[in-house]
Amino acid sequence: KSLKTIVIGDGVVSIEKQAFAYCNQVESLVIGNHVKMIGEMAFTYCTRLKSLLLGESIETISDAAFYGCCALNDLVIPNSVTSIGGDAFESCEQLKSITIGDGVETIGSAAFCGCFVIADVYVRSSIPTEIFENTFTEKNYKNATLHVPSGCLQNYATAEHWKRFIHIVDDMELSCILSSTTVEAPWMIFDTNGK
Repeated sequence: KSLKTIVIGDGVVSIEKQAFAYCNQVESLVIGNHVKMIGEMAFTYCTRLKSLLLGESIETISDAAFYGCCALNDLVIPNSVTSIGGDAFESCEQLKSITIGDGVETIGSAAFCGCFVIADVYVRSSIPTEIFENTFTEKNYKNATLHVPSGCLQNYATAEHWKRFIHIVDDMELSCILSSTTVEAPWMIFDTNGK
């Protein structure tokens, strides 16, 4: 209960179901580059979690993994992730910015439901991933800006459910994206435009 920072380092390849659920004092979480799977409800209701850094080897973010992490305001899904489970980030009420890596193949039902203040969704893939009608909320479709790779606006403007975003811009340049092979907290990642 007194943990404020969790760093999951070398040797850990999976975080099991409900491993850190209800750790409501945790404010910062760093998941190292050896973890491949985040289990179901692993960090659900970590209600003070503000800072989340996901390692570059994660492939699966399971159902409800970060459900109810209501202080989280920024999310970057690495390119290594292929699957985001249903309800994975549901009710992350302060989430304002989401970046979805280009390796994501599936995003589950209600993955970002209840994230009412999302202002920007950055998607790195030129081919739209299949999503559900309720992957995002109606408020997201109406108010958030969907940023897609340059030249791919039409792909998203005609894709099922992605086309529901009213504001779609193809302003993402994907060259010169750097990745780190070490994890040191705290740190930030910027693209070539300073975002």
